[in-house]
Amino acid sequence: MVTSILQKVTGLPKSQVFGTGTFLDTSRMQRVVGEKLGQDPRNVSGFNLGEHGSSQFTAWSTVWVNNRPAKDLFNEAEKEEMDRLSKDNAFMVGKGYTCYAVATCAVRLARAVFSDAKFYGPTSCYVESLGTYIGYPSIVGKHGVEEVPVLDLLADEQAKLEASAKKLKDSLASLE
Repeated sequence: MVTSILQKVTGLPKSQVFGTGTFLDTSRMQRVVGEKLGQDPRNVSGFNLGEHGSSQFTAWSTVWVNNRPAKDLFNEAEKEEMDRLSKDNAFMVGKGYTCYAVATCAVRLARAVFSDAKFYGPTSCYVESLGTYIGYPSIVGKHGVEEVPVLDLLADEQAKLEASAKKLKDSLASLE
C-alpha cells in the first residue's frame, strides 16, 4: 500500500516506485522449505505473493528445490503449515527484529538498481493486470522495475492473488 501512495504523491513512473513487498516473506518460506527438506535455503527458489500481510500466500507452482518442483514434495497439510510459518514467523529472523531483515532486502534492491543487475526477485511492484502494486516478482535494474514477468499460476493461486489485490485496492479506497 505504501508503494501505491508514494507513486501517487510523487507522480513518478510506476516502474520507478517499488518496495520490498513479500521479499522477506519469500525468504522465510525458502528457509522453512529448506529446513523441512534438510536443504540450504539458497537451494529453494519461488515466491510468496500478494500483500505483505494476511492475504499473502506461497505460490507453490513457483517453488523449486534443487530443480525439483516443491509442490510434488509435500502433501497439502505440509504446504499449509509451511505457508503459515512463512507468514506468521515475522519475528523469527536474524536477531528477532525484522527491521534488520527488511533493511537487508531494501539494500539488495538498491544494489540491483545501482549495478543494473537485472535482479529477478520479489518486490512490491505495479502489476498491470491487477491494477495495483502488490508483492510479485519483477526484474530490477538501473531504470527500476524493468519487467514484470507473467507467472504461470495455478487457478487457485491466481484467485488468491486477485483477492489480495482487491484487499489492497479496497484499503487504498478507504483512505481517499
